[in-house]
Amino acid sequence: MNKKALFPLISLFLLVTGIILPESVRAQISEGGIPASFKYSNTLKSDLPTVRIPVNFSVEDLKTVDAWQVSQGAPLKVGTLINTDLTIDKSGNWTTLPDGNNIWQLRLQAKDAIALMLSFNDFYIPENGKLFVYNADKTQIIGAFTHQTNPPTKEYATEFLAGDDIILEYETSSREGEQPRISIDAIGYGYNHLYISRTKANTGPGASGSCMVNINCEEGDAWQTEKNGVCLMTLIIGKYIYYCSGALVNNTAEDLKPYILSAYHCIDMDETVTQADLNKYTFYFHFERTGCENTSGIASYKTIIGCKKMAGIPLDGGSDGLLLLLNQNIPENYNVYYNGWDRSNTSAKSGVGIHHPAGDYMKISTFSREATTTTWYGVDTVIGAAKAHWNVIFDQTANGHSVTEGGSSGSPLFNQNKLIVGTLSGGSSSCEKPNQSNTYGKLYSHWDQYSKADTARMDVYLDPARTGVTQLAGRYATAHKAAPTDLILSYKNGEVQLNWKAPASTSEKPSQYAVYRNNTLIDYTTSTSYVDNDPETGTQFYSVSAFYADGNESPVIGEFIYIYELKTPTNVTAASNGNNVTINWKEPVYQQMIYWGTGSSYMMVGFGQPFYFGQKWDKNDLAPLNKNLIKSVIFFPVAGVPYSLLIIQGNRKYTQELNNLSPQKTNTIELKEPFVIDASKELIIAFYASTNKVTDYPAVLDEGPAINGKGNLVSLDGENWEYLYEPSENEEENYDNNFMLAAVVSSEQKEIPDTKATASDGNIILSKSSVTPSFTKRTEANSSLRSTEATTFPEITGYNIYRNDIKVGNVSNKSITEYTDKQVPAARFTYQVSTLYENNNESKKSEASAEVSVNNESIRTSEVTVTPTSFSDKIQLTGNEKVYLLEVVSADGKLVIKQNNPEATIYTGSLPSGIYFFRIHTDKEIKVIKGIRIN
Repeated sequence: MNKKALFPLISLFLLVTGIILPESVRAQISEGGIPASFKYSNTLKSDLPTVRIPVNFSVEDLKTVDAWQVSQGAPLKVGTLINTDLTIDKSGNWTTLPDGNNIWQLRLQAKDAIALMLSFNDFYIPENGKLFVYNADKTQIIGAFTHQTNPPTKEYATEFLAGDDIILEYETSSREGEQPRISIDAIGYGYNHLYISRTKANTGPGASGSCMVNINCEEGDAWQTEKNGVCLMTLIIGKYIYYCSGALVNNTAEDLKPYILSAYHCIDMDETVTQADLNKYTFYFHFERTGCENTSGIASYKTIIGCKKMAGIPLDGGSDGLLLLLNQNIPENYNVYYNGWDRSNTSAKSGVGIHHPAGDYMKISTFSREATTTTWYGVDTVIGAAKAHWNVIFDQTANGHSVTEGGSSGSPLFNQNKLIVGTLSGGSSSCEKPNQSNTYGKLYSHWDQYSKADTARMDVYLDPARTGVTQLAGRYATAHKAAPTDLILSYKNGEVQLNWKAPASTSEKPSQYAVYRNNTLIDYTTSTSYVDNDPETGTQFYSVSAFYADGNESPVIGEFIYIYELKTPTNVTAASNGNNVTINWKEPVYQQMIYWGTGSSYMMVGFGQPFYFGQKWDKNDLAPLNKNLIKSVIFFPVAGVPYSLLIIQGNRKYTQELNNLSPQKTNTIELKEPFVIDASKELIIAFYASTNKVTDYPAVLDEGPAINGKGNLVSLDGENWEYLYEPSENEEENYDNNFMLAAVVSSEQKEIPDTKATASDGNIILSKSSVTPSFTKRTEANSSLRSTEATTFPEITGYNIYRNDIKVGNVSNKSITEYTDKQVPAARFTYQVSTLYENNNESKKSEASAEVSVNNESIRTSEVTVTPTSFSDKIQLTGNEKVYLLEVVSADGKLVIKQNNPEATIYTGSLPSGIYFFRIHTDKEIKVIKGIRIN
């Protein structure tokens, strides 16, 4: 394949690179232990003969060539192979140890390598033997490789070992009997994009960008199960060594076949990948830091060697999917997770990418904006299958703005249900430009959309039982953990109530449940209910999982809920007039955007003549918005084109010239006069591009698919409207897209203007556009909205009025925004007003801008009193300025409260329920009032 073809538009790059090697003992499938020679280091000769591997190339020249190839679209290399012919029969030295055992040692040095690995064309350890490999300073040891850990193939490889000097050591109790086969056909010479830490402290920075977020930061709290199936992969292809990311996935047979899902471009090089190459691929699991900081420790990672290629879907004309099957089953003690998947064409509302950028320790990138459908466009002739990729924009989070980069290729994209929906092809994002694209081949397209051949589709492997399911939960090697069921969400008084049922399994009970909001862990509970008393507004995804005594977590169950902010009244004021106080406020106002499509800028079109482009809403679409106001519109202008706005509903038309626009970005245009929506008539919102230039592309389209007859209207005269798209076999004639615009609708209402009925009050007749865009090009701008449908605004039913946090009044009509608090005692007070909503919901209180002072000189002693007489946590003492002593006596005669010169508010929360007598002492009399303390 031409490497230039792998670069997508806007400098999308393929993500293949790097490795990081930590200190200490790490293991492929092996039995552990320490080489025998370590016990006799004082008695064995230290000057082990060294086989010097010729380095007949310039590393700097290689880097220069690599850099040029990268500029042409080639992936990054981390190393090159140097051919050798080294065997246990012809190379190395045998030594008899003091305990009578025999060891064979071979020391290899390839000058100035950052790290070395070994490639075997024949590898076999008999029953009485052990093989270790370690670097010369003994900071990294792999092994022991034994008869029990032999690979099923002759070919084998090791992971990278730090440094340019390594030693093989084979140990046997007897040199008689079956002999080992150790034949090294190449040394992997690591020379670039490698980060080596050979010190115990391991305090150096990671290899990836500074914006990256470690998997064990708080952003990864909700993904501690799924991460255990993500791996870093070493890929030997021809003479070179590359890195990608991948994920272990479950299949419907639930038989723990170790399938690895990745990206096809990781192996789609000029060189043909052979089975001998595949037998040497290395897969690193648990390659992560133990904490959030790059100075935290390194987890004990596990590796496994060798695989077979099962299915490959190319990037050119396809979706860039790769399915591998490991040559060996994964040991249960590896504690890996076989991730679940969702092969539907349903976009993820939110989720994460988990990956190894630049071969670094595992990172996590978070997105909360819905994934959008896109088509991969590369340079030259490389174009992916139509709409076979997802595009996501990652978020700034608490610990960075993690994106993707070299080495992340093939990594999984998880949706809000923690299921894999795609694999990374590339992206234009970086730490310098984090708000750019990250493009993932759809599992939907990998499944069966490219070819009917078993080698180019994944369904025959991931659904061998032919169940036809579109989602499958993940699992560990042990049996599935039962998940909770029947999650129900409700929202009231600013709180979200979650209720669920315990898992139906009776054999094992959960020790606790984890509660997540938007896949962020918010709490644990042992109950089957939970209250989130500080929810975020907007569409929220809540999920719950069960944790068991062995520490394993069940799959999650989740539900969406839309949470309106229960807005408070605004501009609250209070003013006194004698002993009356008048409180005024303004009704809270809500807004929402309405538009069709994804709202993500993708392509610009022009017709070589002036034209209108817009969107339409029918009566059903507008039903929730009758009498509401359109106060502004949003669209995406290009430079040098005059625009005007047109709104049509029935025989009403609104026009506005648009000036001082900012090109190549979304613009919000305030209407000079709000437009009242009439839900009994269809609505068109359009923009007029006044240009005759054939080089202008005034209208921006999204990525589609088109909402035909709603999201893609065009007109040459503003009277006769047509839609742009109709399916055609000629892809060049298909414009399966929507125009990028939106209307901002306010909860404020006005009466619909009274206009005379005309013929145009009926439905708008549409047909396929007779004008075809003559000129198109991809937009290099990046702009997006968040899709939403028209919904009914929260229904305001009235207001509550509070004085010093005690309710003193109520208004049961949202249009009345004034209340008079009468016969207020002399004092200084703070007033608050809350909004009441349907279903007895109440907002928080909005406080008046200033305290109000009531000076009532005519208060008489007889007016001194306490209210209410049936009280709970506090009472009000009216006329307290006249009181020099207040005593509260219980029914059995005990003095329970005594206050000199009491304040207007008396707190009684410490009193038990019962009858009390309030003795109020003034200069003129002692007044006794009976009260009852209630719960």
